[in-house]
Amino acid sequence: TSCAPMLGSRRAASAARRLARGCASGAELSRFVGARSEYTPELRYLYPHADAVPPAFPCFRLIDDNGVPVEGAALPDIAPAVMRRMQQTMVKVSEFDKVFNEAQRQGRLSFYFTNRGEEACSVGSGAALRDDDWVWPQYRELGATFWRGYTIEEAANQCCHNELDATKGRQLPMHIGSPEKHLMYVKSNLGQQVPAANGAAYAMKLQRKGRCSITYFGEGCASEGDIPSALNIASVHGCPTIFFCRNNGYAISTHTDDQYKSDGIAPRGVAFGMPTIRVDGNDLLAVYAATRAARRIAVEEGKPALIEAMTYRIGAEIARDCPRWARG
Repeated sequence: TSCAPMLGSRRAASAARRLARGCASGAELSRFVGARSEYTPELRYLYPHADAVPPAFPCFRLIDDNGVPVEGAALPDIAPAVMRRMQQTMVKVSEFDKVFNEAQRQGRLSFYFTNRGEEACSVGSGAALRDDDWVWPQYRELGATFWRGYTIEEAANQCCHNELDATKGRQLPMHIGSPEKHLMYVKSNLGQQVPAANGAAYAMKLQRKGRCSITYFGEGCASEGDIPSALNIASVHGCPTIFFCRNNGYAISTHTDDQYKSDGIAPRGVAFGMPTIRVDGNDLLAVYAATRAARRIAVEEGKPALIEAMTYRIGAEIARDCPRWARG
């Protein structure tokens, strides 16, 4: 894979210099906006007080840009039927996006959150959980929602706020959920779902039924005060919570350079005392394997875990925005 940068114009020069240094060393670097580090096929969570944290977290992946397993990759053992379902769910999300993004552009919906480019994050992580684990989504987890059995018809009814909408129009489009499917409703205020997921996880810890919570948020949402509070509470009380951060490089239109100066979000997990990994969020198998490992840590070790999934949002923050404006 080429080390040529895929970057916005105003930061291209400095980023190109960083990538050039990586190419000179012979290491293949990830090319995501949010953080750049060496790829690794090793599924390894870094534990605080036990592992030395490198200057840049390695990015775990199993499949290269051409769809070929990387050298040394240990692919997860997934039944063919499950693999087909994972692929079908990703395609379902993509096709749903096309239809409802266009519907919003035509004025038939107030707005719509697309999932394009991030399908592997929600499908891979959702498939790695048990059906009775609780999912606390943000608004780009349509893949995890479909994986739980939420149908296209149910999602369409919710977006259109018709008489078949389970929320009866009380929720905004794409603010979907289903308590029966252990899928909590999306919250409009960023970050609210994260500390709430801790409460559910702590309750499940007391029940001792081998269950956990997973909560999703973006790197921009990680700047909200709820996130560090939730990370600290989970670590102190040993909540079986999986914190899944989608780092797509832009918080609406705010570039990560204006969000943080650290090596992405992953170092925060170690700083708050929990096992942490960075993963290629566009690699379905790597996301699945990392989430399976996080679930084991949460349930068997009684510790929270942080996954930083490096990905890229194709398009604007929401359908009505201009994609060009949304890149800053």
